[in-house]
Amino acid sequence: MTADTAVQTAVIVLSVAVSIQTVAMVALAIGLSRARRQAQAEFERRYEELSTRLEEAARPIREAADAVQQVSNRASAAIDRVDHAVTIAGSLVALPGNVVGVGAATLAGALLRRWRRRSSRSSALRASTPHAGPKLNQQ
Repeated sequence: MTADTAVQTAVIVLSVAVSIQTVAMVALAIGLSRARRQAQAEFERRYEELSTRLEEAARPIREAADAVQQVSNRASAAIDRVDHAVTIAGSLVALPGNVVGVGAATLAGALLRRWRRRSSRSSALRASTPHAGPKLNQQ
């Protein structure tokens, strides 16, 4: 084999090797692209599955939270009604007390006026009756 044939053989071997390497790289790129698409599809499928499971798991928690909110709203409304009722009851309880207090004050005022009139009449009667004065001891 001459040097030219050896060089030609080497160039052919290198060309075939580079062609095989190119085909291998293209095949690898295609394989990676398909693997990436499959992985992405699997990821999306599992994500949807996980999302569905989380929704199913969260539904009772949401329902419980809604129930607690409703109970809280009802309790708040009941407390407001009780507060209103206590205010009204306090007003009603205070009303007879006020009426009794006003009535007692009116009665006390009437009795005081009556007592003053009697005491002024008594003093007027005492002043109008002749006073005998002190009796002297006569012996």
